[in-house]
Amino acid sequence: MSDAKLSAVFRKVVLSLAAVLFAVGASLSAKEPKGIVTYEKGENGIFTFFVDGEFFAQYRPEADPAPKEGEVTGSYDSHGIAGTPIVWPICSAAGTLMTRGFPMDERNVPEAENDAFFKNLLENSRLGSLTANKDHIHHRSLWFNHGDVNGVDFWGPDRGQILQQGVFSITEEAHTVAVKVFTAWVPQPNETPLCVDTRTITFGVIPARPEIRYIDFDVKLSAYIDEVTLADTKEGTFGYRTPGSMDVDAKGRSEKWGGHILSSEGDKDEAAWGKRASWVDYYGPVPKRLSDTELASLDRGDPAEIPLTEAGVDIMNHPAGFRYPSWYHVRTYGLFAVNPFGIKDFEPQARLDGSVVLKKDESLSFHYRVLIHDDPLSFDELQSLFDEYKNVSKD
Repeated sequence: MSDAKLSAVFRKVVLSLAAVLFAVGASLSAKEPKGIVTYEKGENGIFTFFVDGEFFAQYRPEADPAPKEGEVTGSYDSHGIAGTPIVWPICSAAGTLMTRGFPMDERNVPEAENDAFFKNLLENSRLGSLTANKDHIHHRSLWFNHGDVNGVDFWGPDRGQILQQGVFSITEEAHTVAVKVFTAWVPQPNETPLCVDTRTITFGVIPARPEIRYIDFDVKLSAYIDEVTLADTKEGTFGYRTPGSMDVDAKGRSEKWGGHILSSEGDKDEAAWGKRASWVDYYGPVPKRLSDTELASLDRGDPAEIPLTEAGVDIMNHPAGFRYPSWYHVRTYGLFAVNPFGIKDFEPQARLDGSVVLKKDESLSFHYRVLIHDDPLSFDELQSLFDEYKNVSKD
């Protein structure tokens, strides 16, 4: 074979090899996380959100469905439903369940779930609940309400109801999906609302770090009647309940459990309670997400033997929101809340009253971000993520 023919054959081999390598590279890159957020609308007004096709979270207009005829509600609300929309479950990029499942996982029975994925999710939620205290039944994953509105408690276990009136819009972009809903705050069913709110809940990822997920909660709260008083109380307002094994106090239940709290001001653990901050991070051990086979082989008699991983949640309040920086009602037993109203409890020495009176149609705006991360983040990383958030425009 001549040199020219050999050269031609060589070029063909090289080009063929390049094409193969390009195809392999394209196939591999297609599997890399892109951070594309999508959603599905299900029954009972539930929206399910995904990142790159993997489950992220569900928005539920009712924390618990209305009880079926003859069903015993036990210690649930006297109204039979929680009376406030929630986000639950919430999963990290690794599939880790990032809030306490109680009491929702006692009403959502895995055996009644036809979808294999959600059956596994509920089984893992119940497993995680073995590490948690079953206190404060009204701490339901992720929610927004307040403990004293014209004397009506919308925070506690037997409370007024926040009822969704409709969905305004669903907005999809590459790395976010936002659901905008309208709610009414009623003391009892069929009564006149005291106030109403428009809440936009955005499910997204940090584009440069798609392994970090977030939920933005933007609320415009308006008086519906002539005068509404949002009273000064520590019981409020934007709430989150951490997985049981992550609680700072959990180390008293097992030496393998127990997390930590860190604020933007450097306050740690119990010292972070009642302090103003731009952000607070709650991190520690949480149950690993187990497959059906792993769940079946696990001895549940000793919760301390549940396999663990490290993860965290960070709640930020935006400078455009009411009373920034706000106070953090963050407890070592797992309650994680931001409250711009409870000055008398948080700073009693100031002798101030944090109550706010709104006339009809007057409003307040609140802006919060919940960051979900699988591994502990450094102070500098958290501050950088907050700096990125504070530059997000809020109308």
